[in-house]
Amino acid sequence: MSVLDGIAIVGVAETAIGKLPGRSAISLQAEAGVAAVAAAGLAKDDIDGVFSFSGYSQAMMLHAARVAEHLGLRPELAVVTDVGGPGTHHAALMNVAAAIDAGMCTAALCTYGENGISIRRSGRGRAPGTLTGGEDFEAPYGQIAMISGYALFAQRHMHLYGTTSEQLGAVAVASRYHASLNDNAHKREPITLDDHQASPMISSPLRRLDCSLISDAGGAFVVTSIERARSLGVPYARVLGYGAAATHHTPSQAPDLHELGGPVSAGRAFERSGLTVADADAVYIHDACTFSVVAGVEALGLCGEGEGGPYAESGALALDSKCPVNLHGGMLSHGHAGGVFHLLDAVRQLQGTAGRRQVEGAEVVVAHGNGGVFSTFSTMVLGGGR
Repeated sequence: MSVLDGIAIVGVAETAIGKLPGRSAISLQAEAGVAAVAAAGLAKDDIDGVFSFSGYSQAMMLHAARVAEHLGLRPELAVVTDVGGPGTHHAALMNVAAAIDAGMCTAALCTYGENGISIRRSGRGRAPGTLTGGEDFEAPYGQIAMISGYALFAQRHMHLYGTTSEQLGAVAVASRYHASLNDNAHKREPITLDDHQASPMISSPLRRLDCSLISDAGGAFVVTSIERARSLGVPYARVLGYGAAATHHTPSQAPDLHELGGPVSAGRAFERSGLTVADADAVYIHDACTFSVVAGVEALGLCGEGEGGPYAESGALALDSKCPVNLHGGMLSHGHAGGVFHLLDAVRQLQGTAGRRQVEGAEVVVAHGNGGVFSTFSTMVLGGGR
């Protein structure tokens, strides 16, 4: 019996995504938070826990307390979580579950958001690469941005398994198609493989269309007990299994490809859920770049080691496939907000509210990904409930 067995995600919401000048991270998170509470069928005063993270472009102390203050809340708990990528939001769920089990919280608001474009263009924000640490040992050798670390792993995968740029392009094309079905996506215009191949090289072998978007955006979700979720009469998502793994911090200290934590994280989540990837109706994979999806489908067991490129090229990521990937458009096309949108859209699939992107009868959805540069991994197996 796990504390996760007793919780439910009952409301999700996101702001507009794209270039939103004049918006602060706090205001974006507050807007999403108000909408998520309303979607859950709760009132502001029902919230007695706030779990959040400020994002990296406008990092601040006591961020959860600031979100609570902005919303006029006085919760028992105001907790900041940051373990990187989607793991931050999964860890927030873990913390909420423990708090609910301990009787310290009955309904929690979890938020994430940042003005990723606008604050940096104003000259006041910080780029994530300035916050990772280890620059003294990597920047002199050309490791000056997060994408450079991902590019090194992609190069290694190409060397070992023959993965091609065109196969990475298949990920970008599939993501953009899904985003074209999502009215709130940052980039909705369809692209072709030729568009991908013509896009400028950013950090070889990754081109511009291999890289995730930087967006102004906010997202939020509300968590409560399953008993209370049932009384609210709204569809909800349950946590069936969770796994995590960490191997390094800076890319120079990373193990080889086959020793990264993705398969370990996924294996733990599936073991605890009693399910396998064959039971999944859809998966959401953190996609800081197209190669992250190639590595992710391998880690989850959707294909064998080294087969992620051909898997993507085969069309297996698409909405009409057996197990579609990133149906909201991912960070590549929907928007980059620390991976929170992957979790939100996974919940929508289970609530049956994903619109044109809905997988008919979805019962099991997996959210998986990494923080840093394949540094930490987190996998969550979700199921639906009413």
